[in-house]
Amino acid sequence: MSSRSLLSPVVSRLFADALLAAIAPSSTDDHLIVSPKIALLGTPSVTITPDTTKAVLDAEEVAFSGYTAGGSAITLTTPGVVRGSERFQLLAGNVTWVLTTADPLVTATVYGAYLYDTTFGLIAAGYFDEVVNLGNVGDYLDLFAGVPVLLSL
Repeated sequence: MSSRSLLSPVVSRLFADALLAAIAPSSTDDHLIVSPKIALLGTPSVTITPDTTKAVLDAEEVAFSGYTAGGSAITLTTPGVVRGSERFQLLAGNVTWVLTTADPLVTATVYGAYLYDTTFGLIAAGYFDEVVNLGNVGDYLDLFAGVPVLLSL
């Protein structure tokens, strides 16, 4: 039913600082992101900035039949790795959430999403260009999550 992209996702300062700290000439295999997940936002009430924390977004997480609190794990197609002056790139895959039959049925409006690592914390967050209404069983949201980064050392 709906495929969305985040409008200008804001990368967290915590992640950017850690990413920069992980880059060193002696670095041969620094994995900054190990267990990524993506969760959905059920309200547009938070102003997302580089200093926004995961805890703030967790308080705004959506709830609907078929959605598990904490979001969904995603598989990296290219892990976050730094090797000398090589390109650093993180790509994640598609995640699909479907409103499932339940009693009572809990519907939702989804405003955005946030990508985080279960040990590191918030990576990026943002709001969709249009809200997604999940009001009927079978309604779904298909989302591609990814944070590309290109660095020259």
